[in-house]
Amino acid sequence: MTTARVPHTIAGLKAPPWVIPGLIREKTLTLITAPAHTGKSILALNIAMAAASGHEILGSKPTNQRNVLFCAWDAPKWDYAGIIRKLARGLGVVADTYPGLTPEIMDQHPLWPMAIMWDRVGIEGNNGRDFYVAAHRIFEHPLEHDPSPQLIIFDTCREAHSADEQDNTAMADIMRLFKRLASEVPVVMLHHPPHSEPGRARGASVIEGSIDAHLVLSKSTELKTITATWRKNRGGDLPELFKYKQLEDFDPRGKPRIKLKINLEYPLIK
Repeated sequence: MTTARVPHTIAGLKAPPWVIPGLIREKTLTLITAPAHTGKSILALNIAMAAASGHEILGSKPTNQRNVLFCAWDAPKWDYAGIIRKLARGLGVVADTYPGLTPEIMDQHPLWPMAIMWDRVGIEGNNGRDFYVAAHRIFEHPLEHDPSPQLIIFDTCREAHSADEQDNTAMADIMRLFKRLASEVPVVMLHHPPHSEPGRARGASVIEGSIDAHLVLSKSTELKTITATWRKNRGGDLPELFKYKQLEDFDPRGKPRIKLKINLEYPLIK
């Protein structure tokens, strides 16, 4: 067994770099919780599309474009399709011929590094191997560089497994698989809070105990708020809360669009 003095052991150990500054880090498991109809899927799709396209989101620019896999399992296809088209227009992308509404890779398009997995593949299948293979298969063609997802978003955590969400033992096995996946690629999971505690994650305590960051989304009449209730290795200079508006209007051609606009009247709270 090799040992070392503490200063030598921790020398050079730093928090993982950002995928999107202030929101998501590399090789971390991030949970986004919010009640139904708060806008979780819209926020998550905007994160996915920003990471894939390099467009700014909520005042933060992704560190680089990357292959994004969005597991769209919580709503009908047509619902996701409508949101994607509106968000694409909000990013200034012509969405009428948007090819990303099939599981195939989005080539020939500014958002081509993003793919959608429509068919549910449980995280627990074959000890995680089934999902791993399915996720990588989507990116095998036509990419010539790294044929693998570099950010995975699950909408929702509940749809990604068949275990009893309230059972700590069962969920410990599920969270272990999520953590193993996040050790290779950043993973974001959407989840719901319990009715009595909107700032917590529904289900077994091991869910919150296994994640690296917990972002809570809430909304008032006009503003939506993202609060980082806690974040491992967050450092002292990261925003713990910011507010934004979900603007829904029409583009110059009269097509509906959605933009997430950070509200500068509410400065970042450190």
